[in-house]
Formats: sequence, structure tokens, C-alpha cells
Amino acid sequence: MTLAGPVDASGRYYGALGGIVSVVAGDRGTGNLRVENAIDVSGGACGTERGCGIGGDATLAGCDIAVASTGFVNARAPGAGAVHFDVREQLTVSGRVDARTTSSTGTDGVNEAVHPARKPPIVGANLVTPELQSTGLDTCTAPGQTQCQVPCPACGNGIVEFPETCDPEVEPPASCDGCSAFCQIENCDDGNPCTLDLCDPAMGCGTVAVTCGPTPTATATPSKTYTPTQTPTATPTPTPTHTPTRTPTRTPTRTPTATLTPSATPTLASTPAGQFDAVLAPIQPLRVVIPKGQSMVTRTLRVKVANAGPGAQAVQLQVDPGNCPPGVVLRAPDFEPGQPGIQDVVPLAWGQSRAARVELVFAAGEYPSGDQLAPARCTVHFSASTVLAGNVDPMPSNNVADLEISVADRNQVSPAGVDESSIDSIAPVRMKIRPGDASSVKAVQVHVRNADALDLGGHEVIV
Repeated sequence: MTLAGPVDASGRYYGALGGIVSVVAGDRGTGNLRVENAIDVSGGACGTERGCGIGGDATLAGCDIAVASTGFVNARAPGAGAVHFDVREQLTVSGRVDARTTSSTGTDGVNEAVHPARKPPIVGANLVTPELQSTGLDTCTAPGQTQCQVPCPACGNGIVEFPETCDPEVEPPASCDGCSAFCQIENCDDGNPCTLDLCDPAMGCGTVAVTCGPTPTATATPSKTYTPTQTPTATPTPTPTHTPTRTPTRTPTRTPTATLTPSATPTLASTPAGQFDAVLAPIQPLRVVIPKGQSMVTRTLRVKVANAGPGAQAVQLQVDPGNCPPGVVLRAPDFEPGQPGIQDVVPLAWGQSRAARVELVFAAGEYPSGDQLAPARCTVHFSASTVLAGNVDPMPSNNVADLEISVADRNQVSPAGVDESSIDSIAPVRMKIRPGDASSVKAVQVHVRNADALDLGGHEVIV
């Protein structure tokens, strides 16, 4: 992926907020990213009526990531934003990356990179301000590993290298023969009688909804049985388990298989009138670091709601600070952030979903913890509801979702003699019990750490 033209999500008016830019290359395989022009998520200047602007968030992810000499990633504002690099191979910065404050009383933002420890970033002198915060991780070698970066092996060279589960030694690699174009063993049968299973040589498996009944005959290229030259481990496609230290939820969720909208809307006779079902998607945990000497940081996330039927409806999204400090919500959920005011209600057709933008702010000193390595933890509560008097939601349990936030304040001093331990937040788990199966099993990784910075000898942690 090459960005040769400008990408502008800046906040232009006084007090305006910068937007979000997320660019991902090599989502399900090997892909490089090159920035040759400007990515602008800067915020507006200070004004007497609207206050001071806040910079947005730019997240760049891929295998090799390069900011060319003509490239410029701009997150400047009175309250500057953040630039995140999630690098699976090599980061090279030859252009400018700027997250400085534009106000004498404002705060600088953050530039940070997560990368393989075997490949430190290559950064030109005085090009990244403030200084790049770099985190080097080990390279993942097997599924289920945490705190590591998934590598980007060459697909099509006949050598099965993690995270590949097959490699047919075909250039260029193609899907629909049992081994996908991303060197993953593929099976396009999703087990759903209400979908038609298809396969595209470039993008792999896909489905289109059909009227339930006898299994339809696919007219696209069928999926064949793949016989590898060497026996790979038939494991699910691994997902990079490391979450960048800033805001994982800023990165939009990427759906591997695109499901097309059915041409006809089936009638749900079993759903009584007046029982409209609003759904709030689970929210990934958020980890926030307040750098030493910085008074506050802001984070932007997107929270998705959906209409599960039986017809069109309007859904409202609300947020409560929960047990977090009362001022943590800087801007309430807004489905139209480019418009004046707060639009927390969105009309949705059956099966449609929309994401609202939520602004959070974290002030130093409000999140006391026992140690710099042991974050304070609190929970913000979200709820979705149908804007219809007298409606009885048939599944109220999916109308609520909690955002678990871990805040590490680097301005705190580590106390002596405290054997501090911590456990990382656990992401929501999505389970699917297929037709005919009695149950479904999934492994969940639980990560604990010795969080006492002064405990050189170490101590035992029991889970």
C-alpha cells in the first residue's frame, strides 16, 4: 500500500478535534506500507467560545512501514494527538512525524512504535517529535503466543513458516485450491444452510445470504482439497496478539469474510411486534500510558451498535463513567462527529450497524496505583436501547458492554517493599456453536506479570 496523496482528517475550526486515520497493510498476510504524502489528524486552534482543539490519532500497521522523505504524519494541536506504528518487520522514518503542542500551555502528544526486537526502527535525526517511544517484542513462533509480533514470511516459496499453515510454492499464490493466497489452509464451507459459499482466487472464501432451504449450488470456483508437500499444522489463522500500548480500539475491526446483504428480507414470524432487538458490540480493553511530565492524555474509540431486527429502528447509545473518575468522558457518543452537537441516536435498517465516536481524557494523579508497572483499572459502562416507547428487548444482555481501562501513570513513584503483581485485561471472547454441535471450545490466554519495579529477585504469582 502506498499513500501518494494527502489524507486529511484534521480539525479545522477553533476547538475542533482531529480525526482518526487507520491504515493497515498485510492484514491477513504479507503487506508493506509506504507514506509519501501528508497524513493530517491535527486539531483546531484555541478560541474564546469553543476552547482549544485536540489532536486525533493516526495508526499505521503493516510488515515493512516507511515514511518517505516527502511524508508527514501530523498530530499537532494545543492538546496534541498520537501517532502509532504497529510494525511486524522494519520501520523506517525519513520524513516528519510531529505530535507537538501548538500552545505554550498545552501538552505534547505521543509517537510510539511496537516492533520486533530483532529489527529496531531506523529513524532519521530530529524527524520525530516528541521522541519515538519504541517497544521491541519477540517474534511469535506459534499460535496463541502473547506479547510478540507475528512475522511476515514469503508466501509461495514452498516453505511453511509461521504464521503460514501451508505454502504451495506457486507465484503468485492464489486461493480456492485448499491453500489460500495468504498461505492458510482454507475451507469455504461455513456450515450455514442459509448462505452460498463462494471463493475468489485473490481474496479467498466469501458468502452471500440466500433464502433458507435446499443447499444451493455454488456457481463460483469451488474450494478444492489441498495436498501440501510437507505437513503443516492445521491451526486457525493466527491473529497478532499484541495490543499497542495506546488505544487498540481505535483500529477499526476488520472482518475477514465479507457477507453480502440478502436481496430479500425474510419474515421473522417468531419475533412478536414491539420486541425490537438492539445490540451493542463487545469493546476491546483499553490500555493508557500517561508519560512522565505530561498532565493528561486523550483517547478516541469507536463503539458499534447494531439492529438485530425484526425491522428498521432507531438506536440510542449512552455512556456512564462507571467507577472511573467522573471527567473521563470528554465527548459523549456521537454518530455524526462532523456535525454540530451530539448525535447519540442513529436510524438503522435490519441487520445494519454503525459506530459512534467517543472521546476520553485521562488526567495524571487521578489513577493511583502501587507501582508504575501495575496500572490502575476502572470500567466505563455503555448501553444501547431502541428509541421506541413500550419496546421489550428480547435479549437485554447484549444491550450493555463495559470498557475496561488500565491506566499506567508514569508520574508516580514506585514504593519500596511492595510485591506488586498484575493481570492484563482479557479481551471479549466470541463463541459460535455450529448447527449439530453440542458445544464449542476456545482457549483464552491469561497474562500475568511481576509489576514491582524494585523486585530484582522476583516473586511467585498464582493465577
